[in-house]
Amino acid sequence: MAEQLGLDADQQAKIKAIFDKNAAKFKEMMDKGLANLTDEDKTAMRELFKSQMEEVGTILTPEQKEKLKQLRPQGRGEGKPEPTK
Repeated sequence: MAEQLGLDADQQAKIKAIFDKNAAKFKEMMDKGLANLTDEDKTAMRELFKSQMEEVGTILTPEQKEKLKQLRPQGRGEGKPEPTK
């Protein structure tokens, strides 16, 4: 992601801190196994991901935000595979 978005060292450090802060929560949910997550777990995971990405967005330039939008799959939901053509 750092290369694709052209992040400078300061941005990389700040984004790493955001990911590190949330890593334990994501790991706890992932350790349950996707098949074992309750609807509440799935909602919590989506909200955590959304919050994390909003926080990352405050660090990015407008150009980097646009690149990120292009890199992220749109309208398919988190974790769903890309449809085959």
